[in-house]
Amino acid sequence: MKETIQVNDKSGYRPMHYACENKNTSTEIINILCDAEEQRIKTNRAGTKKRSTHTGDTERNRTPLFLAVRTGAPSAVIERLLEPENFTTKGFDDPAMEDLAEALKNNQALQDQVARILAHRHYFGIIMIDLYANIIALATFWIGSMQLLDGTLTRTWPSLLVLSALLFLSREVLQILSVGADYIGDVYSWIEILCIFFLLRTANHMFDKIGDPEPELDKNTLVVTAFLLTVVTLLFLRSTFLPFAKFVGGVILIMWELVPFLIVLSFALLTFVYSFYVQKTKNCDILSDCFTLTFANFLDYSSEMNASISVLKILFGVMIVIVLLNVVIAIVSEAWSTAAKQSTKLFWKYRVGKISELNYTEKINLFQLSNTRLMRYIDNIENVSYTNDISWAKAPYHNVTKKYQYDKPSEFFSPDIATQIIKSKSLQNDMYWAKMDNPNYSRIKLILKWVGTCILYTLLIIMGFLTCGIFFPKKFRQGVLLVGSNKTVDNPQDSNVIENPHKDFLPVDTQTVDTHEDTHMKPHKD
Repeated sequence: MKETIQVNDKSGYRPMHYACENKNTSTEIINILCDAEEQRIKTNRAGTKKRSTHTGDTERNRTPLFLAVRTGAPSAVIERLLEPENFTTKGFDDPAMEDLAEALKNNQALQDQVARILAHRHYFGIIMIDLYANIIALATFWIGSMQLLDGTLTRTWPSLLVLSALLFLSREVLQILSVGADYIGDVYSWIEILCIFFLLRTANHMFDKIGDPEPELDKNTLVVTAFLLTVVTLLFLRSTFLPFAKFVGGVILIMWELVPFLIVLSFALLTFVYSFYVQKTKNCDILSDCFTLTFANFLDYSSEMNASISVLKILFGVMIVIVLLNVVIAIVSEAWSTAAKQSTKLFWKYRVGKISELNYTEKINLFQLSNTRLMRYIDNIENVSYTNDISWAKAPYHNVTKKYQYDKPSEFFSPDIATQIIKSKSLQNDMYWAKMDNPNYSRIKLILKWVGTCILYTLLIIMGFLTCGIFFPKKFRQGVLLVGSNKTVDNPQDSNVIENPHKDFLPVDTQTVDTHEDTHMKPHKD
């Protein structure tokens, strides 16, 4: 089997493709194929062939993940294909991205997989650099603009603008290398290019005005730069944090929904402009004055034009001021409600798109920082928490009955349950299980250990901010990427794991034990 898993047929399909194309394919089949290919790659007999999960068919370049998403394969299958070594968005079109985002929206396990990919240091480091570049650009632009107006500008601020523009340009080059020709079809990429151009233009304008106490400003350039810089920053936040995805997505949706309204409004206003002009209304001697007057009345219906009442003015007040303004309020309210419902899906679509834009870093990740002993130690540090709002009498936590199960859940429970128990760890829970194990436990010792861990964790966070996230612990990086997302899972993973307790709570190496047996855990090795 290992020899055939990487054999292509006439369509470019491999066994993995046929398995993923079947809607009812089992997770076991996908696991067998992935494990067999992994073993073949490790034995160096695969040569230079790509993984099956990274290859597409000859017709449409459809990868196994694409096929699994489009056919609605089980979430466990998609979860395996989302593992870092298998994941790729090659061949994904917009509908496929929508389907993948839909699968991610209500599945905590799939969301965690995506977060684990972006939490890799080369991905997370680029996100941090992008964040710093946006902060530097915004801060230096506003400070430099104020000094330019005052005539006290120094070379520091335009130099920092050039630096931020170069960082943005590096991001665009990386995106081009990652997505290829698809870059051209991305509207937001062109906005980012425009922002870089105007940042450099603004920096050049600032350099020219250094030492000039009364500079003649290029106002249009400064205004456009401020607008584009704000948009680019919001686009970055949109793909990084869920609350911003909701806001930015809502604004974009409202703008699209308003296009038909604005067209109708324009025709209606032009009709009244012409009517007022023909009737020689006061202050309406030429068409331009009529347009200004009509538009002013649309925004504030209190002009001198309304001193005398006429049928035309009544129609204007009813149709334009009352009807159309209330229509726009209804459109905005409905669009915002729709955006609120779609915010999670939009967020995960942007998040997967971010991975696609940065996947070229896999080829230039030369230093393998995460494989050093220091980084592995940092990544294994658990989150520091004083308390955790969970009940040990409820599933899945009720399966923990001994302290050694709480200390090392991975040795006694399935991965999903072990992950939930690890997330529940805190100082109060440590003391609870220490007391259960030994009523005479040392409370001071536990507190001192927890305080020491807090100090170490704080130092790592500070060093992480100074090194673009390199020293952030892995779980901290994942937590940052998942801010706000846990509240949006309508069908959380732990709500299903207790459906068959004799199956899900068995330890990983005792799944074949009789399902009526009461022992759900490995025997204690002590």
